[in-house]
Amino acid sequence: MADIPVEMRSLIHDYSINVFDIAHLSMEQVKLFKSDFKYVAEYLVCKRLHADYKPDAELLKHKDEVLKLMKIITGDNRYEEVLQSFSGEERISMCEVLDKIEKKGIQQGIKQGIQQGSQNILIELVKDNIISISEAAKRANMNVDEFSKLLK
Repeated sequence: MADIPVEMRSLIHDYSINVFDIAHLSMEQVKLFKSDFKYVAEYLVCKRLHADYKPDAELLKHKDEVLKLMKIITGDNRYEEVLQSFSGEERISMCEVLDKIEKKGIQQGIKQGIQQGSQNILIELVKDNIISISEAAKRANMNVDEFSKLLK
């Protein structure tokens, strides 16, 4: 792939590299992996097939590496957050990881829902002239400009 001068070609090895598109392997091929990479490969195949990813309960041997790779592949910081929630030597399964991620997502959704509900009530109180915009902003932990944008 490189334009190498003739006089230098004897100094450069011409190794072939086999590249695999992991997402296009069959599940039978993925099951042949003996390392924790099997879970990453299963995830990629499931994403390609638009299928739900359901890992088994086998313990990860290299949780640090697998969860950091999943964070990079998915762009989801929760994998690293979950990693930090386990002790250094504690063994976990991908099922436990995904359960924690799901639980964290539900908790974030509840928190956002409560916050949005509170903001909606404050907006109605301002519209009904029961409280001022500055008081509503204070109760919403926002500045007046931010709260005014919500009103619009």
